[in-house]
Amino acid sequence: MATPGSGGPRRPAYATERSAMFICDVEHTLAELPLEEQRLVAFCILEDHSEWEAGRALGLGQAQVSRQLGACLDRLHATFVRKGILAPLPVGELEEECHD
Repeated sequence: MATPGSGGPRRPAYATERSAMFICDVEHTLAELPLEEQRLVAFCILEDHSEWEAGRALGLGQAQVSRQLGACLDRLHATFVRKGILAPLPVGELEEECHD
C-alpha cells in the first residue's frame, strides 16, 4: 500500500529491520577476516574490479589473487552458513551445475 506523496509502497518495519540485521551480520563477518582478505573481497567483489586489477593494486600476481580470493570466499560462505546468514547449498544441485 502506498502512502500519499511517498512515491511507492511502504515496506513493513520487520523487513527493514531484517535487512539491517543482515547487513550488520555480513559486516561483522567480513571484519573477522584478516586485513589482506578484507581488501581482496572489497576490491574484487564489492567494488567489482578484476583479479588482474586487484593484483596490480595490491602488489600480487593474478594467480595468487585468484587462489586467495577463492579460498577466502569458500571460508566466508562456510562462516555465513554456520552463523545462519545463508542456507547451505544443496550438494546435488551444485554437482549438476558443475557438470553442465
